[in-house]
Amino acid sequence: MSKVLSIINKYELTKYDQATKGGVSNLKINQNPNFGTHNTSPRSGGIEYIVIHYVGATGTAKNNIDYYNQRSTTQASADFYVGFEGEIWQYNPNPKARYCWAVGGGRQSSQGGSLYGVARNANSVSIEMCVRNKGNKNANSKDWYFEQATINSAIELTKYLMKLYGVPVSRVIRHFDVNGKYCPGVYGWNSASGSESAWSDFKKKIGSGAAATPTTPTQPTTAKKYYRVRKTWTDAASQKGAFENYDNAKACADQNKGYKVFDWNGKQVYPAAAFRPYQVRVEITDLNIRTGPGTGYAKTQHIPVGTYTIVEEANGKGATKWGRLKSGAGWISLDYVKRV
Repeated sequence: MSKVLSIINKYELTKYDQATKGGVSNLKINQNPNFGTHNTSPRSGGIEYIVIHYVGATGTAKNNIDYYNQRSTTQASADFYVGFEGEIWQYNPNPKARYCWAVGGGRQSSQGGSLYGVARNANSVSIEMCVRNKGNKNANSKDWYFEQATINSAIELTKYLMKLYGVPVSRVIRHFDVNGKYCPGVYGWNSASGSESAWSDFKKKIGSGAAATPTTPTQPTTAKKYYRVRKTWTDAASQKGAFENYDNAKACADQNKGYKVFDWNGKQVYPAAAFRPYQVRVEITDLNIRTGPGTGYAKTQHIPVGTYTIVEEANGKGATKWGRLKSGAGWISLDYVKRV
């Protein structure tokens, strides 16, 4: 019992209970059994948008939950996953307290993006819909399709969240609307696919019976940010101190063997964590390979659509982050790829 209570207190689940009091939905929502905060950040403002996605791979809802639970450096996540049989899994146990990393990054195409810089991770919750594929896995290929059970449950979940957080139908949007990413990358779900008929139908169905009204956007409060000195981010009991000044935190870690410095998002910043290669999926046809990490370096070619391994990251002009290809061909902008 004490372990259960500690989990409730740690993730502030009582706040979520209070928010759902009144029984606004009879949906069965499966809870994440092994949530860790490594793929989320503390939320200081309100929830103003609900963002709809497609997973972009053919795994189940539970597969996705398990994947993000195990990856501490993914830098991506979503609050809810809707499976092939309509099952719903909740990755983030308390969206009012923490937000996932689902809509960040730079512009990813010249289309969509009408809410770029307005709808953000910090003021939204995200729903990922699991998707089937018959062959061609390029974004917007007609081989991608949703099971009807997935669509039906996504509609009901969206209605539930609209009521829960007071989000109007006008603020139920797609990843495509945030930064132009072809997501949901299924024919009929974004204008770049050649049709928006499926998206229009989805919006019509969530609008019927939804009683949400627009809320005044909550202005984020300016919270102090601390560097924490611990053995691991999840081992809060080992913490030696919390410092606003990075150099002071670094000095504390140096004085305590085996200790590291973590920033306010739980990212290890000292000593530098060993880089682990990872794979990304390229789904656009005009992404440049460059000789170095930045737009100041020469272009060599367009990288073909496919899956590639990144062996190094670097900052550089023209992108949030650049990745070096394992093949040795050069560097690509990581703003236009999807981590797999």
